[in-house]
Amino acid sequence: MGLSIAAILTPSWQVVNLSEYNSTHEHGLWLDCTRHIQDGNASHCVYKFDYDKYSGTSNQEDDNSPVREVNRHKFYGWHIATLILLALALLTAFMSIFIGTFGCCCGSMALVFSAITLLTTFLSSVAVGLFFFYSQRADNRFIQGIDRTYEV
Repeated sequence: MGLSIAAILTPSWQVVNLSEYNSTHEHGLWLDCTRHIQDGNASHCVYKFDYDKYSGTSNQEDDNSPVREVNRHKFYGWHIATLILLALALLTAFMSIFIGTFGCCCGSMALVFSAITLLTTFLSSVAVGLFFFYSQRADNRFIQGIDRTYEV
């Protein structure tokens, strides 16, 4: 549960070091952060749900333009689905712990505990599998720079 909570809170689900721009970009499920290497300053973070769906460069974008990085800060459906599945997994994990404390009192609670634990495992696995599938697609995995292509 601790790892799932930390995973939801961190923006480091996809990290790319853009050496041409001397910056590191971290893309999370709901938070994106940019850190400029030369400055050594703290990260500048943006919430994905604050992003205006009409802004960006989707209409003017060139396949070789580094501005395509802006479109990675949008809140896509697979981000939302992964967040919902992980939140449900955490909810069922807390329920499992609560029910597990009463497992000694009633024998049937042990069966309910096992079923909810199995559901938690299933939800977590589907969430991670969903994120892995979409993050490995070419449009989400590669960033075109000025001189080179970066892999996230």
